Amino acid sequence: MTVLYDVPGPKARRRSAIGSVIGTAVVVAIAVAVVLRLQSQGQFEASKWEPFRDGDILEALGKGALATLRAAGLAIALALVLGSLLFAIFVPSISELFTLLGSTTGALVGFILPTAMYLKLGPDTDKQSARRALCKVMLATTIVIALLTTARSLQFAIQTKAADLLRQPASANKA
Repeated sequence: MTVLYDVPGPKARRRSAIGSVIGTAVVVAIAVAVVLRLQSQGQFEASKWEPFRDGDILEALGKGALATLRAAGLAIALALVLGSLLFAIFVPSISELFTLLGSTTGALVGFILPTAMYLKLGPDTDKQSARRALCKVMLATTIVIALLTTARSLQFAIQTKAADLLRQPASANKA
């Protein structure tokens, strides 16, 4: 028995097993489709993999991968420490952080990233098409909107903090 949920009964265990089998089958089918597509395009031909037989190239790739992992680990550690410090100093409540994150990530995830990915990864045949022009206008517009909503969230947080400071008694401000 667990505190979070009841122990599943026979029907729930059966449904869970069926869902697991179906999920695994879907993942395997996607992997097989990807491999077949790559093979049909000749991506597994020996000539394409020939450079990786050279020991110098493999050594350089290994060194590069290790350097990337070290840099990523250092960046993650520093980001956690500095982010926690700055959060503790400048954000008195978690609701203000969520307000700021919501105002920035909503536009970023919903509009900016998909549009930028289409412009970068979309078909090269229509470099000057109306669709690409519309994507560029949409990208510029959503960047401006994201900046404005972030600025408004910051302004609201600052006004709220100032109002809280003004409501406190003078003796509490000196302490």
